[in-house]
Amino acid sequence: THILDTVNGGAAVGVAVSLYKLASSDKWELINVGKTDGDGRCASFVTEDKFTEGIYKFVFEVGEYFKLRGQKTIFPTIDVRNLYNEILYYLIIEFSIYVNVNSL
Repeated sequence: THILDTVNGGAAVGVAVSLYKLASSDKWELINVGKTDGDGRCASFVTEDKFTEGIYKFVFEVGEYFKLRGQKTIFPTIDVRNLYNEILYYLIIEFSIYVNVNSL
């Protein structure tokens, strides 16, 4: 997991991240929680033995990150779901949303 703050031009430090896996009972099983480090990464976030084929959900708690910087956000939590298989797993997401701050 690597989070970059493209508005401020650097790593998003201190963002709480949770990883879940969809269990057979249609419930999300918590795999791990962590916070991004000074490089915007969650190092050793999940071990290979726990990262098996299935459907995963990352939850990024960005609301507190923006609040600490005096910035408003309409997305305090970002929930990303994706399928993992053994062939290749890369997930690149860039959120680029224009909001008129005067309307907040």
